[in-house]
Amino acid sequence: MDFLLQRSGFPVSVIHGEESLGDTDDWGYGAPRYLPADRVRLAAEKLSCLTYDQLLDGVEPLVAAEIYPLGWEDRSSLEWGGDWFAGLAQYFAAAAQAGHAVIVWLD
Repeated sequence: MDFLLQRSGFPVSVIHGEESLGDTDDWGYGAPRYLPADRVRLAAEKLSCLTYDQLLDGVEPLVAAEIYPLGWEDRSSLEWGGDWFAGLAQYFAAAAQAGHAVIVWLD
């Protein structure tokens, strides 16, 4: 998802966060980070205007980029991400409406 968002020019790092939470240990794929409320609002606004099909447009670079777990030659292998994308958009819309920041942590 991060690769797809980055290649679309998405302006907010919703997958990895943008701000440090200070001196924290590595909890998996890096230390937890966060997005302040203003960046959450921007992400929600941009996600509401973007579809998963738009993210997949010209997806052939996934094959060349060798994005884990590989196997992207068949476009149908990307269909699973549509539900995750919809959930991401809904989550950011709710957080933005409430005026919340978002903590991002990958494990």
